[in-house]
Amino acid sequence: MTTPATLPGVLALTLIRGDSYTWEESIEVNTGTDAAPVWQVKDVSGYTWRAQIRSDPDAADVMATIVVDYLTDGTDGVLRLKLTATESRKLVPGNVTFDLEATSKTDPEDVHTYLSGKWKIKADTTR
Repeated sequence: MTTPATLPGVLALTLIRGDSYTWEESIEVNTGTDAAPVWQVKDVSGYTWRAQIRSDPDAADVMATIVVDYLTDGTDGVLRLKLTATESRKLVPGNVTFDLEATSKTDPEDVHTYLSGKWKIKADTTR
């Protein structure tokens, strides 16, 4: 897989600790050049996907794990990401980092980050 310089995409969110979140992401890749991009849906079915939240990118401990699966069969490029309430309760109010990483099922050395971002975690009142 060739990775264009425009990856990873940036996803900035504000979340409330303890709440559950489910969203979809459409993965596209630039099959053109940076000067003349041609965006096409990526068949994501040949990859294992992982998403984690940490206090900062170099932190040893994972604060929470996001479940990643296919909305259909993955050939349409759409992933479903789910942060469960159980995982969300582990988050500490403040700023955290997130990324979504793919590893080829046939070549474990073929790893790319498709989304990343700094997220703000707000405290919940009702627990």
